[in-house]
Amino acid sequence: DKFFERKGAYFKSFDEERTENLKQKIAICESAEALQESEEWRDTAKALKDMQEAWKAIGPVHERHSNKVWKRFRKACDHFFERRSKASSADRQAYNENLKIKEGLIARLKALAESENPADGIEEFQEIQTSWKATGHVPYKIKDKVNNAFKEAIGIYYKKSRLGRGEIQSMRMESSINSIGDEDARSRKINGEIRKTRGRLRGMEEKVAQYEINIQYISKGKSGKSLRDQIQKQIDDEKDRIAQLKKKVKDLRHLLDNPPVPEAEAPEKVKAPAAEKVVEENDAKVESNSNAETDAEKPEPPNDEEKTPKESNEEE
Repeated sequence: DKFFERKGAYFKSFDEERTENLKQKIAICESAEALQESEEWRDTAKALKDMQEAWKAIGPVHERHSNKVWKRFRKACDHFFERRSKASSADRQAYNENLKIKEGLIARLKALAESENPADGIEEFQEIQTSWKATGHVPYKIKDKVNNAFKEAIGIYYKKSRLGRGEIQSMRMESSINSIGDEDARSRKINGEIRKTRGRLRGMEEKVAQYEINIQYISKGKSGKSLRDQIQKQIDDEKDRIAQLKKKVKDLRHLLDNPPVPEAEAPEKVKAPAAEKVVEENDAKVESNSNAETDAEKPEPPNDEEKTPKESNEEE
């Protein structure tokens, strides 16, 4: 009698444990279903992966519930990853279209550099740069190649156009600042450059003021002419640089008040869990086979469902 009492108590405890396991797995199903329509691809994929790991750690449930609760969880996971796969396919098509546009802009820039008077094409040059930033992303594998080709074409244009040093610096500064995607970071960069430039201006103006004082004490006769001319040249050179810096501050203020056309944002890509053997190993590899990717993300079927100690003894 005591044996059967202990046996009954044991199986009762085991049933209670499986009932608690079922509650936990149902809670995971509900969490997965709440995320299945999400478009936060990266964060949601990680959350579902964590749920899969939690599922495996919970333990068995009653056999009559095992398949049903498992199918519910897998359905939510499959729904999300199939949606993400379709979104990735659309992204790849958009990236290829962007590539064609950017290749066309590079060709335009090269043609402009080889034109009879490249310097006359400043407005077209700036329009090409604006179009480049607004076009969006290209396939990751050739991103660097395309960007380097554009930078090379810009360098050729600068050389062929023979623009003045100040004009080139101003254009390069504008290009560098406008390449900053975050508006707050862009504003901080511009304001920092303005403060630095104004600091240089104050130093130069003080130097000019000192030169102008010094020149008054130099003999106005023939003996002092050479020194006066030398100092006057230094004053003139400093005033030219002051004028350039004032123009730079003005240009910076213009950039601050006139942000560029925002670059088209690429939909977020997901770094798939390595444990799930997904082809898309990181956000960059967006051109992986979508069907393989979807299958790889699906949670593994339960392998612990569900043998009671009694069933195990019978098998032995």
